[in-house]
Amino acid sequence: YVDVGLDQPAISGDGRFVAYRSDAASTDAVPGWGYGAVEGGPATPQIFVWDRGQGDPFEAVKLVSKRVDGLPTLAGASEPVLSRDGRVVAFTSSDVGLTPAVFPPCADGCPTQVYHLDRDIDVNGRYDEPDRTTMTLVSSEPATAPVVAGTAPSSQPSLSADGQLVAFITKATNLQVVKSAGGGAATDGDLLVADVARDALRRVTMIDDSVRPAVGAHSGPQLSDTGRTVVFDSLAATLVTSRMQRD
Repeated sequence: YVDVGLDQPAISGDGRFVAYRSDAASTDAVPGWGYGAVEGGPATPQIFVWDRGQGDPFEAVKLVSKRVDGLPTLAGASEPVLSRDGRVVAFTSSDVGLTPAVFPPCADGCPTQVYHLDRDIDVNGRYDEPDRTTMTLVSSEPATAPVVAGTAPSSQPSLSADGQLVAFITKATNLQVVKSAGGGAATDGDLLVADVARDALRRVTMIDDSVRPAVGAHSGPQLSDTGRTVVFDSLAATLVTSRMQRD
């Protein structure tokens, strides 16, 4: 397979963990060639986390983009972000095998979804222990059973320091009761913030009466440590007009 290499690095706030995208077999002590869908074609990129404090090269790197069956994702993954202590990793992937959910029909290519991996659900300080991690589909309809995934691409995740809150951009129209009109560039969309522990999802970009959503033309969200503040790019002029009217 044709390998490109490693990119999209993200570092935890304490500097110990580095998450990145790699199409090589990065969990090997000496990383070897990765694999792909078509022999001789591009290798499939995965998300890995490197523990810089771990001296054992066989234990230092862990695969994050792992399917329910324990195998690496078949469709690839990207855009990793880390919580302050590296316990939580958020990323995007179009693989429908990462968590049990109802996904939209996608014979010609599935939309990307945002995922949240808690690497220490028993909070004992030891990450990635077998059966003690939880993968959550963030870009899904809140409070539904079974989980229903977004019907269009979601991307650009950002985490609060504790990893509890995830901001992301989506073009899916089924994640909020009131739909937002689309607009902007291909990578722009509606801006939502998920509270993973509470299974809650809210829209950030409302205009004057706090009922109408702004046009979904936002990108590049970043959350503060507490998650109280979010900054982002937007082509929705009504957000500025609305703020000026309130002031």
